[in-house]
Amino acid sequence: MDGDKFICCNCIGDHLLSEKIKSHGSNAQCSYCGEFDIGESLSSVAARVDAVYREFYGYAESYPVFYGDSDRPDYEQRGDSPEYIINMMLKCHDTDISDDICSFLSEEEGYSVMSDGADAMYDTTSCYQHIDVGAGLHYELWHNFCEDIKHGARFFSLDAHRTLSQVFDDINSYSSTEGEKPIRMQPICEIYRCRKVNSIEEMKFISSNPQSELDAPPKHVAKSGRMNPLGVSIFYGAFDKDTCIAELRPAVGERIICGTFKLNRPLKVFDFTVLNKVYSELSMFDPEYAEKLSQLEFLRNFESIISKAFLPSQSDLEYLPLQAMTEYLSRYVDGGVDGIIYPSAQTAGATKNIVVFKNSNRVKVEGDFISYLPESEPFLSFQEGSISIHEVQSVAYTQNESCLESYLHDMKYGHY
Repeated sequence: MDGDKFICCNCIGDHLLSEKIKSHGSNAQCSYCGEFDIGESLSSVAARVDAVYREFYGYAESYPVFYGDSDRPDYEQRGDSPEYIINMMLKCHDTDISDDICSFLSEEEGYSVMSDGADAMYDTTSCYQHIDVGAGLHYELWHNFCEDIKHGARFFSLDAHRTLSQVFDDINSYSSTEGEKPIRMQPICEIYRCRKVNSIEEMKFISSNPQSELDAPPKHVAKSGRMNPLGVSIFYGAFDKDTCIAELRPAVGERIICGTFKLNRPLKVFDFTVLNKVYSELSMFDPEYAEKLSQLEFLRNFESIISKAFLPSQSDLEYLPLQAMTEYLSRYVDGGVDGIIYPSAQTAGATKNIVVFKNSNRVKVEGDFISYLPESEPFLSFQEGSISIHEVQSVAYTQNESCLESYLHDMKYGHY
């Protein structure tokens, strides 16, 4: 294969590699599109491909396959041809480019394969697969963050701030296949909020003062929760009554009072339920490709962390990392958000909860003076006539069986 063939930057679909070629290449006629433009020789582009290909791809494993009534298996590889992989890396419309690069690299490795017994990486009769980078880097970051917050520097941890910056770095560059972004505007909608009631008198009192009694508690009596520490008041709600009731974990025979609130204006939220569907067209020629892929895989599984159920005896300690994360999101990500949407632990993620931060007094600093901006319209208003009473008649449970070793491993790294 002629390594002196010329490939212009416009024939390379990967934007990052195309820009690199444009920055370091020379002007000549492209051997593929025929246009005069900046580019590099085929051998130079092949060298760039080879470095990345060998780092992230390996020989595909063979699996037994049984045909008909035979009890003797055939073995087949599950993977892709090197030509296909190279074309996927380059994102070229002209497959002749990837075919020629594969042929060139196959010839280049021929001597070492024959003389040294090295593995052939460009054998067109074999299949290769992406090495599983996984989310190990970001799971380790999160695990260390949780340990630090729970048992180390809880209040003034630069490491914790740095970790959250890495976890949520450039978060809105990701989107779902439907185009949803993690940070978005939640349209005006109804939100349900419930409380347990222990007596008829309490039920009557709440129903006569629903706006104040079903709203988020005053800060001086606010108990710690999944997203808030002791003394910080936020509004917990759900998008349907059943989920809202389930989140209270009521016992059989207990009574629940439920009311409906309405968002008065669109709310800027971080929607964790989008994360399991996020996608980003990463460039394998990005020096930070492995880190970004780890972040992407971690975010796709993050809703299982944020919605994990804890026993009441565990919650004070185990909620600390989520409380720190919530404060970080409300202040530092994309200028801060006003609420969080997350999957319900009580419905195995099938339904959604929402928390709304109580930012009634916004403070503006001007020189040596602090001026208090006037309170804006509250985010939420109670819907008159929406009070309903529910008595729990039965509770359903689901359980998951695991071997002890895998359960302890998953507990350590936040998979449960």
